[in-house]
Order: sequence, then structure tokens, then C-alpha cells
Amino acid sequence: MIQRIQTIYMIAAAASMLLLFIFNPLATLADYRFLLDYIHFYNLSIGIVLLVNIFLFKNRPFQIKMNSFMNVLLLIEAGFWGIMFGFLMEFSVVFFILFLLPLAFVLLVIANRCIKKDEELVRSVDRLR
Repeated sequence: MIQRIQTIYMIAAAASMLLLFIFNPLATLADYRFLLDYIHFYNLSIGIVLLVNIFLFKNRPFQIKMNSFMNVLLLIEAGFWGIMFGFLMEFSVVFFILFLLPLAFVLLVIANRCIKKDEELVRSVDRLR
């Protein structure tokens, strides 16, 4: 259901990705302007898919798979930023990314745990009928 705790976690993860979309650290670097469109699209698509994923509460196994896929995409983006850190020396840029990406990752892991608990609860109630 929408009023479950995992909804809060997924909204917070989507908000952190949308914050990375709005305040993209590459916007200040003229040399890496070609990557700006790609990163904007990547962060926006992850944020929108996470928001859509909230409304898939009736299909919990699919919701877990989508959250796991989003975690893989977050790891890919973290690898990209790890490569780019050699070029980005501003601490505010590095701190912003180092805070929001792991925050989204951890929130999605916690959301998956809560979804699995809900699935186990539903299955145990089905056994009692």
C-alpha cells in the first residue's frame, strides 16, 4: 500500500536523485559540458522510475526487482563519479555527490527489506486462510 514505510524510503531516494538532477555538479565545468545532458537524463530517469515504482505496490516482487535494478544503476553512476573525481577538485561538488548517491542506495536497500517483510506477512496470512 502507499501508506507503508517503504514509500517514505522510496520518495526520499527519488528526491535525492532529483536533487542531483537539479543541482548537477557538472554544470559548473565547461570542459565536461557534453556529459551534462547524459547525466541529467540518467538522474531524471532514475528519479521518475523510483516515483512510478511506488505505485506498483500490488506487485511486490516486481517492485523489489525494480528497486534492485535501480541500485545497480546507482552503482554504475557511482563508478562514473569515481572516475570523474580525479577531474573535480572542488570539495562542495564532491561532498554533494558523496552524500546523495549513497543515501539513495541505502534508502532503496531499506525499502527492499520492508517490501520483503510485507510480502512475508501477506504470505503468512494467506496460509492461515
